[in-house]
Amino acid sequence: MKKILPILIAIIIMAGCGGFFGGMKYAESKKSADRKLGVPPNFGGQNFREQGKTSGNSTGSGFVNGEILGKDEESITVKVSDGGSKIIFFSDMTQITKTAAGTIDELKVGDNVMVDGSANQDGSVAAKTIQLRPNIAS
Repeated sequence: MKKILPILIAIIIMAGCGGFFGGMKYAESKKSADRKLGVPPNFGGQNFREQGKTSGNSTGSGFVNGEILGKDEESITVKVSDGGSKIIFFSDMTQITKTAAGTIDELKVGDNVMVDGSANQDGSVAAKTIQLRPNIAS
């Protein structure tokens, strides 16, 4: 029994160290995958893979539908149906779509868009796709 206890303790310590090392390698591989995709390491204020787990909108999703109120080099502000607005961040990886492929330059104030992306903790959204929608007369 006295010989088994030190061996058992050594196995437990080795398993703990192996688990720690494996976890570190797993996290490193996720960062490497983000770099290969061109995702900034802190896109939108948090890890890109973690976005969408919390949201500032009532549905908890990254879907936003509404009219573009403003635009700058990295974001658009969209008026949503409840009268509020959402800040939508985009990057070179964001697809801009319409009946044909679009570009960021085609996003204009007053356009209606539907956004699919990941919700950030602050309520903004990191866009995966932005679809230009036909303007509907009120």
